[in-house]
Amino acid sequence: MKLKRSTIRRAAAGLLAACLSGWASAASETAVADSPPTELRLGFTRSWAMPWGEVVGEEVRAGIHRDIGEALARRLGLPLVWARVPQQREIAPHSAEHMRRHADLGCGMHPSWFPNAAHHQWSPPLFDIGDQLVGRQGQAAPATVKSLPSGTRVGTVRGYHYPMLQPLFDSGQLRRDDAPDQAAALRKLVRGHTAVAVVSQQSLHWFQRQHPDARLADWRLPVQAAQYHCAIPKGSPLQPEPVWQALEAMKREGELARILARYAPG
Repeated sequence: MKLKRSTIRRAAAGLLAACLSGWASAASETAVADSPPTELRLGFTRSWAMPWGEVVGEEVRAGIHRDIGEALARRLGLPLVWARVPQQREIAPHSAEHMRRHADLGCGMHPSWFPNAAHHQWSPPLFDIGDQLVGRQGQAAPATVKSLPSGTRVGTVRGYHYPMLQPLFDSGQLRRDDAPDQAAALRKLVRGHTAVAVVSQQSLHWFQRQHPDARLADWRLPVQAAQYHCAIPKGSPLQPEPVWQALEAMKREGELARILARYAPG
């Protein structure tokens, strides 16, 4: 996988980004620990779905986020600990304070998905997770999002913030139809509950792999650009530079590309 606070997606991925927005306020209350961290606490939410993450209980058992987290932990020489970040339907800029003790790192988000991005230290962009509009087979491709008929129901993910679409939602030109995750949004589209859906290319590729007979349109309309980032709240005992260096090495050496190819080739 973008009602405000959370995203997209993506997967964003997404909901987790909004949750992270409160970590910094908590981190400012305590000094950075003198000793280095003994584990990598990586946040996740129950809104994750494949190919991003298969969440079973308090574990992330598969998916792009899981594989990136495990590879990163190995490079840092730290055990990976999954830390569930509680989710809300709407998250105000200050309301993620209750998240602050849950995790030191979040991945799979973009700074535009929440307002106080400056409270976090951001990794370099790693790969594209931009949202695109998809419809059902037989639908004509819209020229732009604004050219969709007034009142069109758009499949979205609960808690995700979609900066480029929000003005159209606010005006009533388009209507949100929330699903728990991007896969569920695509299932609603296939069943005809929505006219179009907004998903990442990774989620769409995975869905089509699992459902090759799904009657989806061939056209894709880019909605908003976004890159996969990881973020550390300012004041965290986790120092950014070793993490960013490890992620950059994963990108440079092709490890990220290999992870993506397992789930969303092409």
